Amino acid sequence: MIVLDDESDYASVNTREEEDPTVINESIRKILDSFAASSYVAFTATPFANIFIDHENDNDLFPRDFIYALETPTNYFGSERTFGTADGRTSDVVVAIDDAEEIFPFKHKSSLDVYELPFSLRRALIAFFIANSIRDLRKDRKPRSMLVNVSRFKNVQKQVFDLVENEILDLKNAVELYAEAYGRGRENSVIDEFRSVFREIFGGCPENWESVLMALPSAVRDIRPRLYNSDRNKSIALGEQAREAPNRMVAVGGDVLSRGVTLDGLTISYFFRKAGASDTMLQMARWFGYRPGYDDLCRVWMDESVADDFVFVASSVAELRSDLREMMARNYTPQDFGLAVRKHPGSLLVTARNKMRSAEERPRQISLAGRNIEITRLIDDQDVSAQNYEAFISLLSDIRSCGAVEEQTRRRNPIWRGIPQKVIAEFLDKYQAHSSQMAFTGGSMSRFVGSTRSRRLRSWDVTVIGGRGAEETHGGVTFRTAERAMEQRESYLRISGRSSRLAGKDDLSNLFASSDDEPANATSEDAYYAHIPRPALLVYPLRRKSKSGGDLASSIDVAIKVAFPGSSIEFNDEEDVTYVVNSVAIRSWFANFEDPSLAGDDYDDLES
Repeated sequence: MIVLDDESDYASVNTREEEDPTVINESIRKILDSFAASSYVAFTATPFANIFIDHENDNDLFPRDFIYALETPTNYFGSERTFGTADGRTSDVVVAIDDAEEIFPFKHKSSLDVYELPFSLRRALIAFFIANSIRDLRKDRKPRSMLVNVSRFKNVQKQVFDLVENEILDLKNAVELYAEAYGRGRENSVIDEFRSVFREIFGGCPENWESVLMALPSAVRDIRPRLYNSDRNKSIALGEQAREAPNRMVAVGGDVLSRGVTLDGLTISYFFRKAGASDTMLQMARWFGYRPGYDDLCRVWMDESVADDFVFVASSVAELRSDLREMMARNYTPQDFGLAVRKHPGSLLVTARNKMRSAEERPRQISLAGRNIEITRLIDDQDVSAQNYEAFISLLSDIRSCGAVEEQTRRRNPIWRGIPQKVIAEFLDKYQAHSSQMAFTGGSMSRFVGSTRSRRLRSWDVTVIGGRGAEETHGGVTFRTAERAMEQRESYLRISGRSSRLAGKDDLSNLFASSDDEPANATSEDAYYAHIPRPALLVYPLRRKSKSGGDLASSIDVAIKVAFPGSSIEFNDEEDVTYVVNSVAIRSWFANFEDPSLAGDDYDDLES
C-alpha cells in the first residue's frame, strides 16, 4: 500500500494527545498498519507542521526517511519576485494599502457592516481593467483574474462582493460611454483615474496610454465578479472550477481561496488580511505561480507590515530549504538531522500551536558571512537626516584619527582600509534606520560588529560612494553626493527604481585594489563576497529628488550598505536569533551547538 497525502500539513497532523489522536491522523495510521508493506508520501508547500511531529513516536507520521524540496523553476513567480528579500532587495509588485483599516479592520467580527470600498480597492479594480486591455494588446487570450481577500467571514465577504459588483458595473459603464470620446480630447474624471493608474502602476510597460485606452471597451466588457464562500464554491474548488469560472473574473472570498483553488491568470490581488501563522500566510499567497507573458503586470495591494511579514516568512523557508539541501548532501535522514524554523520577532507563529507540541523555542546562532545588508528605506524626518549626516562626518574624523591612509578607488571614490571594528560599531550605533530595516534597528548590528571575536571581522574597509552631485569637503575628505529619486510613503522615503536597491556588484568592485583581484566573469553580486578581503561599510551621501524629477532637497541623506566576506559556513556571529526546533534537533545537534566549549576565541577555526 502506498498512501499519497496532498496538503499533508493541514489535517493529517495529530493535534491531540497520543492516546486520543485526531480522526484523520488515526485513520491514516490504521490504513498503513493494515498492510504487511506500506509507504506514506506527504506533499505540501508548507512543511512546518510535519517536521514538528515527534520523531520518537514510531506510530506517527514524522517524515523519518527523507524530505525532498523541489527546486524553484526560473519562470516561477514567487516570494522574492513579489516581495523582495530580507537583505534589502525589494520589488515593485507590492502596492501599499493605507486606507482600509477603518472600513474592514484586521480584527473584526462577522457582524461588521461594510458601507463603502476604500479608494485603494477602486484603484486596484481599475488596474485590473487596464491589465486586461494590455493583455489583449499582447494578443493574450488566456483567462485572467483578480483576487479580493479582506475577511474570513462570509457575511463580510458578501457585503464586499456586492460593493465590488456595483463598482465594476460603474467602471464598465464609464469606459463604454466615455473612453472613445476621451481619446478625442473630451474630458472625463473617471477616465482621468484610469490614466493616473496606468502611469503610476504600469508606467514601465512598453504599451502606451493611447493604445490601452482604445482597447479598454472590448477588454473590460466580459469582466465578471464571483463570490467564493459558499458550499457551492467549495465544490468548485474540488473540480468544477475550470468549467464554471468566468474567463475574466474578480474573485471575492476568504479562506476558501487559501488552499486548492487556482485562480487562472491571476494578475491583480487586493489582500488586506493578517494571519496568525507562517504556513497560513504562505497558503493564502495565491499570487505565486507562473505568469508567462504578463509577469510585469502583476501587482499585489497589501498593508506594508504584512508585506514585511511575507519577507520574513520567505527568508525562514529559504533557510529551511538550505538545511534540507545540506541534509541530503550529507546523506542524512530527517531522523538524524535536526531541523529548525526561524521564529518571527512579533506574534506570528510558525504553524498552529497544537501542531508544535513536540517543538521548542531555542536561540540559535546565524552567519552573516557572504551576505550584504543595505538601507533601502530612509526615515522621512529632517532631524534624523541631520543626525545621520553628523554620524557620517564623525566617522570620517574617527577614520583620520586612526591614521588610515585615504586611497582612491578606480571610480575615484575615497576608500580607507583596515579600520578597527570599534570605529564601525560606533558609527552604526549612532546611525538611525527605519524600523523596517530590521538588521540595523535595536542596536543589533552595532553590538555584533563591536563584540564579535572573529578574526575576519576585526578590521574593515570603508568607502564613500558618490555620484554626480556637488562636491562636499569635511575633515579633509572630499566626496560627491549622489542624486537619487525618492518615493514618499507614510513614514519613510523609499529609494526608488524598479528593484529599489541601494547598490549592486558594480559598487562592490570599489573594494578591490586591482581588477586582477575581482572574480572573473561574475554575473551576480553574491559572487563577490568570497573575494572581498575584509568586511566593508559603503556609505552613500544622497540628495533626494522626487520620482518625477524636480529640485533636489537641501539636506543630505545617508544610506549605508554592509558587506561581509566569505561563505555562510566560515564563521558564526554572537547575535542570538530564536528558532523553533523539532524533536530531532532538541535531542542531538542543537545541544552541541549551544556548548560554549565549541566556540573558542575565534569562530574562524570552528568547523561544524
